[in-house]
Amino acid sequence: MSPPCPHLNIISTNSSSQ
Repeated sequence: MSPPCPHLNIISTNSSSQ
């Protein structure tokens, strides 16, 4: 959680997958 919005990266990948 140190980087800026680390969860954003996961969400972006998830969205791309779908």
